[in-house]
Amino acid sequence: MIKIGITGGIGCGKTTIVKKFIDLGIKAYMLDDRSKHLVNTNQNLRNDLIDMFGREVFNTDGSYNTKLVSDIVFKLDDKTDLIELTNLFGKYINDDYKLFLTENKDEDYVVVESAYFFEYDMLDMLHWVDFILGIETSLSNRIERVKLRNPNLSEDEIIKRINAQMDQEEKMNYCDFVLNNDNKVEDNEIMKMDTLFRKLNGASVQ
Repeated sequence: MIKIGITGGIGCGKTTIVKKFIDLGIKAYMLDDRSKHLVNTNQNLRNDLIDMFGREVFNTDGSYNTKLVSDIVFKLDDKTDLIELTNLFGKYINDDYKLFLTENKDEDYVVVESAYFFEYDMLDMLHWVDFILGIETSLSNRIERVKLRNPNLSEDEIIKRINAQMDQEEKMNYCDFVLNNDNKVEDNEIMKMDTLFRKLNGASVQ
């Protein structure tokens, strides 16, 4: 089995691409989804978050106060809190990811979606995967897509989040493969990538 990382900045369409692989029967590990699961189920992580941000990090109903955390960590001039938060989640995500690999060890390949293969520490995420597929799109598309899924965010807030991440061109330069998602990525493009990844797995076991 080989592991394919899928990365790109906020609003690039990573989730849509991953779902296309899932439609082909490919197992996927989506970092944001697993992080949300862990923050709702892992009491040690919840205690660590309280230590980091105070009890206000959770609402009165016990749900994660994402607005509070976002306001703290997405500061344009200081990424210290974002780095610390990412590394904190990394400690718990690492064990969760190992379990995912064990459960899917007989697959030809799996995909692992994250915006942060190249940023921060995250327990050395580059060693999580064998190849990385980057998803790129224009700034205007990114802003529009984020607005659609989160209409409460202002354009300034969206741009602040984009600027908190690695520059898109720099990130794509680190990737092994790149898909442009300015327009809808067609299913045949995903099929080509699927064929390529299966061949790479075959070559790796010879």
